Amino acid sequence: MNFTAATKTYTLIRISVNIRTFTSVGYVMTFLKSRMRPSILSVLVGLLFIPVLNRAQDYRGKVQGSITDPSHAAIADVGVTLKNLGTGVAVTRKTNAEGRYIFDFVESGVYMILIEATGFKKYEQQNIKVENRGDVTVRAQSLQHRHSRPDH
Repeated sequence: MNFTAATKTYTLIRISVNIRTFTSVGYVMTFLKSRMRPSILSVLVGLLFIPVLNRAQDYRGKVQGSITDPSHAAIADVGVTLKNLGTGVAVTRKTNAEGRYIFDFVESGVYMILIEATGFKKYEQQNIKVENRGDVTVRAQSLQHRHSRPDH
């Protein structure tokens, strides 16, 4: 292609302006504002606020704990029931190998917890208050062994 001297001069000036534009953050923002449509820039800025808005919408709490025997050994596979005393809705979970259980996304309200394990006495705790975004740990006393009576 044939270029005139004026075209070559214009091209060199254009390149030097673009390089200078990227030498500082302020120039980068000026460049983006001038080159991007305002709607695209608005979308990009709006995406920054999604994590903040998502966290603000989560109001539910959590109830957790662990189950042990009198020697403080963990008891696995124990049925743990959490019941909302206001609505009557009950949810049951099983403890893991470490004897731990967790109920996530619990609505605020007053609950009772029931723990039942084969060979142990039933454990029940009433009036557990869960507040918005509350984290409640139920400290159940060690489950006591159920003694079998010998037949006479």
